[in-house]
Parts: sequence; structure tokens; C-alpha cells
Amino acid sequence: MAAIGVLKTVFGTTAEITVHKPDVVVGPELRVSGASAYLRNDAYKAKDQEYMEAGWFDFQTGNWWLAYGGDKKPIGYWAKETFNHMDKGAGRVSWGGMVVSPSNEKTPAMGSGHFPSEGFRQSAYVSYPRYVDGDNNLQKPDEDWTYRLVDNADCYDADKLSPKVVNGFFYGGPAGCKD
Repeated sequence: MAAIGVLKTVFGTTAEITVHKPDVVVGPELRVSGASAYLRNDAYKAKDQEYMEAGWFDFQTGNWWLAYGGDKKPIGYWAKETFNHMDKGAGRVSWGGMVVSPSNEKTPAMGSGHFPSEGFRQSAYVSYPRYVDGDNNLQKPDEDWTYRLVDNADCYDADKLSPKVVNGFFYGGPAGCKD
């Protein structure tokens, strides 16, 4: 994973994720390269950890919604009963990419297959990352609460927040790593 996140109680998220010419690898085993926004609670014990990809909290019903497209058309929700530890919001949000491949296989490319240092027209990027606060307002990530998560820096990376990417960041890396 290569991501930037916010350690605050959040009630939703939005961002624009751009990937230029992604590599697609077809084979007999599952190999995934994805880009997403993740919301997660802050549970310490693994059995209590809950997370979802993209969504926002409905303060009236307690459900978590998923929307799609520029007009943010609601396409479904996770009922509040689905989660035991996110009934008062998520404890963090992160935006970025991830890759999955069988343990004996090399990883697919993350994002566009280029490191963040290669910049526009090469690297994938997240722009306009925002989270929903307790007053149901969209907020920009504040550097004091922002963290960078890269689990294999030899394979892929994520830059820190930058005004060059509309207060977003570049992320990604080439195919071919073995985790």
C-alpha cells in the first residue's frame, strides 16, 4: 500500500484519483492493482478492526453510504448494523493505491506504474482529498493530522501532500516486486 491518511474522527471522504495508462495483467491467479479511499475505525485488537472503501456517514440513520461519479449519485449503503465499532464515525481515512498478487508471483504495477517522483503525465495522483467532519462539512487534510503509509518503499511510494497536485499527492510504482 502507498497512501496518505488523516488520523481524526471522520464521517466520510471524497477525492479525485487519476491513473495514466495503467498496466493490466491477466493470468490464472488473482493480481490486483487498485486505487481507493479507505475508512477505518481505531480498534487496537484485530478482531475489532473494521474498514470500508469510500463512503460517508448518514447522521440521521447511522448508515454508511457509497456514491459514484461527479454528481455523487448514491448507489448503496452499509447498514449501521454491519459495523460494531464505527457507529460514531471512522477513526481515520486514507487515500492511495494497493496491489495484491499470489505470494510466489511478482506484483502488478501500482497506479500508472511510475514512482511519484516522475510527476504529472507519469505518476498516478489523488487530488482534492477531503474528509467529512463531525459537523458534516468537507475539510482539507491538515498536515498536523496527516500520515504517510508505504509498506514496501522499494516497490512503490506516496509523496506528502503538495499544492502541485491541488493539495493532493502522487503515488505508485512499477510492476515486478516480490513482497
